[in-house]
Amino acid sequence: MVKSTITKAPKIEAPFPKLMKAMTGGGQIVLFHKPRVGQVVHQAEYHHPVGYFCDSWNMGTFEDYDGSVILRNTEYFNTESE
Repeated sequence: MVKSTITKAPKIEAPFPKLMKAMTGGGQIVLFHKPRVGQVVHQAEYHHPVGYFCDSWNMGTFEDYDGSVILRNTEYFNTESE
């Protein structure tokens, strides 16, 4: 006989500042400084460019992002050796 149990870890909301990902539209990632205030760090298709700042984001359309985002200057530096 086999017995199995499934448990789901409680969702813990990260404190600010934090990275959050848009739940629609390709997953734009924003670094939020506080609720509603943040700057785009990863552009999704047809959304705001990296660096775009807004102080009126709709928090209901974002979820905490537990991945990483690497920012790098590529236009002016040779990155082939990395």
